[in-house]
Amino acid sequence: MNRQDLFWWAGATHADGYIYRHNGSIREIRLRVSEPSFQMLLKWQKILDVMTDKRHKIHVEQMYDPRYDRHFEQYVVRESSKPVINKIIKKFSEENINLLTFEAPSSAFGNELNTAAYLAGVIDGDGCIQVRKSYFDGRIEKLIKITSGIREPLESIQELMEKSNLQKGYITDYTNHYDLWIYLNKTLLEWCKKFLCGELSIKRKVERLKQ
Repeated sequence: MNRQDLFWWAGATHADGYIYRHNGSIREIRLRVSEPSFQMLLKWQKILDVMTDKRHKIHVEQMYDPRYDRHFEQYVVRESSKPVINKIIKKFSEENINLLTFEAPSSAFGNELNTAAYLAGVIDGDGCIQVRKSYFDGRIEKLIKITSGIREPLESIQELMEKSNLQKGYITDYTNHYDLWIYLNKTLLEWCKKFLCGELSIKRKVERLKQ
């Protein structure tokens, strides 16, 4: 397993994972996704298996959404063994990655490979590639959008981008969430094609970047 796998896994966990804590200790780490993000779960599972020397099963859960009165399936991988979780924490601490902060690790700052891997994990989890008409001149523009319930993780991603001399974008505030918008100019788009696309696990997001 290479270093970039760890940074991707941290990004995906920060964006879309769940870490249950009790009395200051991590008791469970899990990732639950719907069918469109199944490729991300497979990559997350594979890295977790290698990292822990343990095979993890994908469980299918039946879910119900009362807003639309519909049933659907979600897929989840979880780890709750204390010795295994301690092994995971040790692995990430060796790379100066804190899974509990939900912020971009400073150990990725200035390193294009690690920056791209972490950013790819976040985009796989809570990001998308948007193509829209510019509000200013009507030209077609392409942007990365990352959504978060709190502002601090998005600000840390802006710092991550700045440390690699990349465009950091801007944050918009809404009633119950925040969006980070990063405009893909020619320079950043080429950077994404060179470093980011190979780390993304969800094919439709890669295809959007390469359009």
